[in-house]
Amino acid sequence: DRLWETSEALHSWLNHTHQMPAELARTPDASSLSGEEYLGPYTSKEELLEPLLAIHASLVACGDDVAAGPVSDLIRQVACFGLAMTALDIRQESTRHSDAMHAITEYLGVGPYSEWAEEQKVKFLEGELASRRPLIPQEIMAEVRRPYGGSQHKRVLSAEVHEVLATFAAIAELPLDSLGSYVISMAQSASDVLCVRLLQKEFGVQAPMLRVAPLFETLDDLQNAPAALRTLLESRPYREQHLVGGVQ
Repeated sequence: DRLWETSEALHSWLNHTHQMPAELARTPDASSLSGEEYLGPYTSKEELLEPLLAIHASLVACGDDVAAGPVSDLIRQVACFGLAMTALDIRQESTRHSDAMHAITEYLGVGPYSEWAEEQKVKFLEGELASRRPLIPQEIMAEVRRPYGGSQHKRVLSAEVHEVLATFAAIAELPLDSLGSYVISMAQSASDVLCVRLLQKEFGVQAPMLRVAPLFETLDDLQNAPAALRTLLESRPYREQHLVGGVQ
């Protein structure tokens, strides 16, 4: 049952039904097709390996080494490739994140983020990374989780900002081992990395979160890269939350 539900969850997600895999699970008191307690689809390779290892041990104990062979192959495949087969990188251009953060700060009335100097951006982002309270209000969260243009509710976000924030919402719903790095195209400064880190935190991406890979692509940005990285490494929230996690 769980394998079937996992297949259905992935199929629904890949076909853009706007349902997260976790939302496909039935209520905790529901039963599976066999009448047993329903546990929902597999969401990690560790969950899937547990019954496979039990099956393998049972076959070996019964002396059925021939049948255990294919199970051993499947165990190796799951251990190597997980449920996703290969890790997918997420990539977005740096100003798209800045525009998203600008929309959030403007909605909150704290100022136009995209017009701030780099030092002000870094100070703001560090403060929010260290804060225990959420930054993004529930109104914006609710809008992000609705298909854009598919509701009669008054929209706060542009289509471009909605797309960026909805990507982070999707990342939070997926197993981390199915994802690789979050790549920032046309990165310019430390705030570009801190902004992506903060958006991951706000949408509840599980620790240690996706590693962030800034691409400094223009000559000016390459020349400024050492200073940007120095600012990152001097950032206490970045060191404590990102470097300690071993993902950067």
